[in-house]
Amino acid sequence: MDAMGFEENVLEPYGLLPVFCGTWCSNPEVLEVARLLGADPSSAEPATWKLREEGTVLIGSFGGWTLALEEPPWRGSDRRTLVNLSSGGHRALNYWWDVNGVSSFRYAADGRLLVGFEPAMGLRAHWSGEDPQVLSAHLTGLPLGEGAADDSQARLATFILIHRLTGHLLNATWLDAEHQSFRII
Repeated sequence: MDAMGFEENVLEPYGLLPVFCGTWCSNPEVLEVARLLGADPSSAEPATWKLREEGTVLIGSFGGWTLALEEPPWRGSDRRTLVNLSSGGHRALNYWWDVNGVSSFRYAADGRLLVGFEPAMGLRAHWSGEDPQVLSAHLTGLPLGEGAADDSQARLATFILIHRLTGHLLNATWLDAEHQSFRII
């Protein structure tokens, strides 16, 4: 799928193009992920992305991972939250963008923030974290870190990177499926 096709078939129909925040965690415990994101685990209600209530985070199984999609404020984008989600031998990553074209990708493992970068603009030499080269083997053929990708190309490349890390690509099937919606506290 090309960048425009991904946006037209997955992001636009679900209102994810102007702003987006997704947090993936190798911890399959949905209630624990909700708690670490600052949501009330007792407020769980079944919902899809389109049918969730405002002020909630949607959390569900994503293969062997858990995916949390949020509206602002984006708790998963917080450095400490991501580190906590990855503690105990887990991995966690967060990807977000806003209406101003600013975006961020962070990857943490075992309680350590290993790498962070801005997908559309950040040159690899400017990537931060304890091990900025940790994802090198997963970047083959992707225009990330070259500073030359437009927003659409950078978004698709980042979702392909997430696919390479988690084994799954965000798609309409996941967005239409029933997951758990939690109230943010």
